[in-house]
Amino acid sequence: MLTLKFLLATIVVAVLPMKASQDTVPVGAIFDRDSVEIHTAFRFKIQDVNINGQLRAKLNFTVALIDVKDSYTLSERMCSLMSHGVFSLFGVTKSGSVNAAQSISQALHMPFITPSLARGTADDLYQYEINMYPSYIEAIVDIINYYKWGKVYYVYDSDDGLARLIKLYEFFNEEHHELSVDMRRVDDVSDAYEMLRKLDRSALPDEIGVMRIVLDLSSMEAYRAILRQIIDVGMNRENYHYLLGGVGMDELDLTIFTYGGVNITGFRLLNYSSPTLKGFLRTWSSLSNESWPRPLRGRIGHEAALMVDAVAAFSKAMGSMNHSVSQGVFRRGELYNNNTPGIPCSRPGVRRPSPWTLGPNILSAIKQTEFTGITGKVAFDEHGFRKDYTLDILELSYRRLPTKIGTWNQRDRYLTDRPRPHDMYRIEDFSNTTYIVTSIKSEPFMIERAQPEDGHPLVGNDRYEGYCMELTEKLSVVLGFDYLVELVKDGQYGSRRQNGTWNGMVGTLIRGEAHMAVAPLTITEDRERVIDFTKPFMKTGISIMIKEPVKQKAGVFSFMNPLSKRVWACIILGYFGVSLILYIVGRFSPYEWHEANGKADNGETVDKVPSELTNEFTFQNTLWFSLGALMQQGSDISPRSISGRIVGSCWWFFTLIIISSYTANLAAFLTIENMLTPIDSADDLVKQTKIQYGIQEGGSSEQFFKNTKVSVYKKMWDYMSNAQPRVFEPDTLSGVNRVRKSKGRYAFLLESPWNEYYNQQLPCDTMKVGPNLDSKGYGVGTPDRFPLKAELNREVLKLRESGELWRLQQKWWYDRGKCGSVDGKESKKQDALTLSNVSGVFHILIGGLGLAMMTALVEYLFQAKLRPKKTKASVEINSSRDCRKRARMSQLYAPTYGERENGGVATYSFTPPGQLVTFEGVAEGNTQTQV
Repeated sequence: MLTLKFLLATIVVAVLPMKASQDTVPVGAIFDRDSVEIHTAFRFKIQDVNINGQLRAKLNFTVALIDVKDSYTLSERMCSLMSHGVFSLFGVTKSGSVNAAQSISQALHMPFITPSLARGTADDLYQYEINMYPSYIEAIVDIINYYKWGKVYYVYDSDDGLARLIKLYEFFNEEHHELSVDMRRVDDVSDAYEMLRKLDRSALPDEIGVMRIVLDLSSMEAYRAILRQIIDVGMNRENYHYLLGGVGMDELDLTIFTYGGVNITGFRLLNYSSPTLKGFLRTWSSLSNESWPRPLRGRIGHEAALMVDAVAAFSKAMGSMNHSVSQGVFRRGELYNNNTPGIPCSRPGVRRPSPWTLGPNILSAIKQTEFTGITGKVAFDEHGFRKDYTLDILELSYRRLPTKIGTWNQRDRYLTDRPRPHDMYRIEDFSNTTYIVTSIKSEPFMIERAQPEDGHPLVGNDRYEGYCMELTEKLSVVLGFDYLVELVKDGQYGSRRQNGTWNGMVGTLIRGEAHMAVAPLTITEDRERVIDFTKPFMKTGISIMIKEPVKQKAGVFSFMNPLSKRVWACIILGYFGVSLILYIVGRFSPYEWHEANGKADNGETVDKVPSELTNEFTFQNTLWFSLGALMQQGSDISPRSISGRIVGSCWWFFTLIIISSYTANLAAFLTIENMLTPIDSADDLVKQTKIQYGIQEGGSSEQFFKNTKVSVYKKMWDYMSNAQPRVFEPDTLSGVNRVRKSKGRYAFLLESPWNEYYNQQLPCDTMKVGPNLDSKGYGVGTPDRFPLKAELNREVLKLRESGELWRLQQKWWYDRGKCGSVDGKESKKQDALTLSNVSGVFHILIGGLGLAMMTALVEYLFQAKLRPKKTKASVEINSSRDCRKRARMSQLYAPTYGERENGGVATYSFTPPGQLVTFEGVAEGNTQTQV
């Protein structure tokens, strides 16, 4: 908003015009109340002209601030300014009031210099209007013609826009260029939702599926309003391309359009690299914003810049005029026009007003003015239009703010490095046609054959072989065209340069140097915007290549690997736990107690007299029972009670499952040589620091990591871009060789087909780990609107569905591989177990046999020491009797020795048959008496 000080000064100037004299040149200006920057630029330039003395006389100005959309108010204020006497008028107009300004200036021969967009075409009825605003309709025509657009929608909001549309029609009719134009007029730019919705529903795309809309509006405010509504309606999608009229595209905030996929092309008048503009902006930026209000201090709008050059053009025109010409118009400090004070629009009693006598001279001088201003070269044609000016062509695309793609001027027309459709792309009969196929040297897709030794050099397509050569041959046979393969000169796939151009195979297609690209060219969004692709002929994705680790041989105790250490520990605890429970149950259950049977020396069972009850489930026996069940062998004892049998049944079921599971896994663990890889995924790479990893520099993989939103991949890009030493490699083969020489300290991220291919090549020491990081495909690239694209697409699908593409891949990847198997590794299955696989079992067997022998020796020594002590008492009794008596007693009573179950020795004293028998038994220190 205007400050109070600035507003008061403006009112004073508008109401009290300065006194005219021969030393002053009075001018008038009419501005809109909202055009603050234009008003500031006008005052600043007049002050600059007066200070620098560019004129003998000083410029004396009077300013009126009104609503310029009101044609009546505009006409009344123009007449008021002229009645006080002015040499020329400066003013801003709108579409609704421009005709009123043109009529008054034409009737009174008053030069009217305006920075506003006014007439679309030259009109002999209005010759006193000087248009500082350059025409852009010719630039629109040239862009449409250059890219050969077949259908456009033309949206305008004023009669001037309609006049420019008529000029567009006239040009294409003269050039016999077929252009279908659907016009739509906007009555209210602030509420155009319904019109835009109808356009969105009914608009038909051109032959390549894009809806091209030309917006030709009367003001920057109108552009801002319409663009906001375009976003609301959702017409900022990928299949829309807008061409903006006007010359101030750089003043629009189009950031939000970079996310919708839409393309926007427009024009820019101001060249900020111009020394003239740079010098002006240094002074402009230093002005006080309180006295010189303006929206942006470091920049200037194009209409304000046009006003600066308008004042400069007028001052130069007045300086070139003969000073004596203007001396006769001043009398007594007032400006007279044919003896009439001022230049009134009407006089009482006079039907026709008197035109300004100096008007034609001033108009002619302005038209002859030529200089370099802040808007470029300022020159006018005979109709008062700008000529010899230059416009920058800007374009906005996905994730890319408006960027200069070329220039336009009336002499050279549209200059750009963007592709221009060639007539060869419009060939309808492509049979028996030789096409240029660009490709890149890359095994196994395109391999250069070695020259034969017979002295006959290989020429043409015979120089190459590989997957892509066979694919091209199959396509050419089916579609009936000839082809010539040429490798891309710069050896690049195709990426956008800083200036917006493309290199590699993509640039070759854009420039029309080739008809198609048959190569491992990844289909990406950026490439899809400038060229076409068929359906993918091969799926791909970024994968991880590492050096193959040393295979791990099966260990001595590898038979324990089927179960983890925790499972083994639990089995051991379960074994002792079941034995303990079975012992407790056997002691508490009465069914486990029973009478014992003796045994004779010859092993036969003999009947005994009733004795005390015994229990077979001692702790040693329960351990033996549990071990027998675990080893699937059983034992000679079994529980008699229900509780004991429940324990045994549960333990038998447990051992059944454990042994079955162990047996099922044992074969795999003994026959497969495990290969322990240090990493298995991208997450593993990020978490560790020992292994470096990198990618090919300048490829699609680099763009993937730069633009990714996945946190893991972002961390990987941050590491790779800052790693020392550098982890980027110039090409795929360099990355593979670095992996082979790194001793497992470097991983290379490359696309999966090359990963699989190089894993098949000697020395067979690399491998692919983990899943692909993304999913994409290779496609046949063609220029935009290439007529053969649909047929190529259809044939690629046929080859894929028939399995021909799979057979080609098998041929060039695996059939010619040198590492043995389909997956690029030696077979992991062995025909028979080796001794190293089962040696641990023999170790346990030998150890068990040795332990048994040692245990037997200990038992023998122990029993040998213990037996004499147990038999000492019986020996002493027998030695006190007579041997003869002992013999007789022995014959009568047949004394015997019993051996208890637990290994103790019993001695018995007998009485004659039929009498009470008593005996002493020495069994582990216990004495038992039996009747």
